[in-house]
Amino acid sequence: IACERLVKGLLDKSLEAFLESARKDDTNFMTHLMIGKLYLYGVNGDINLLNVKKAEFHLRAAARYAKAEITRLPDANRFAGEALLHAAISCYVQADDQVIAGNIADTQRLLQASLDLARQAAEIYPQLSESHYHHAKFASLLGDGKTAKTSLARAIALDEAYCLKADADSDFTFVRAQVTELFQHLRSKSGEKIRDKLKNV
Repeated sequence: IACERLVKGLLDKSLEAFLESARKDDTNFMTHLMIGKLYLYGVNGDINLLNVKKAEFHLRAAARYAKAEITRLPDANRFAGEALLHAAISCYVQADDQVIAGNIADTQRLLQASLDLARQAAEIYPQLSESHYHHAKFASLLGDGKTAKTSLARAIALDEAYCLKADADSDFTFVRAQVTELFQHLRSKSGEKIRDKLKNV
């Protein structure tokens, strides 16, 4: 019922049904994942469900319960990785709110939580390129250029479009020198591959 309502764009009614489902089975990772995503992204012309703290709670729950299913369900690690990534993003949004409020200590704490959750997402499901990218973003905001460069390289290895995304992302401002160094290295490496191919023509 919740999924049918979601397809129709009835976000609030979809949330009601997902919450009812969670009351009947509070260890269903997919239910918590959907609730968390609705609290994190659920806004349209009719309704605004945004509540990042509730989103974080449900996304962390989704990750926990998905991880418990990894030995039994082949795709559980993918859903655990997705839940951890979105939980990281929910902490990042909360950190941004704390910046506006001028709460430096809470900002640092939430950014560190974002970094830790993104790292877990990348470890549990390495194929999720967005988790590597966000890990790089959060490392950058914490001033860790080395980690940012390493994680961004992993994201780019999975999808070269992250070069353009990172280049335009102001969150990389504090480590721009390391990002530029990475891009130069990748260009050099790409040039070497082309030259090697031309030699064999």
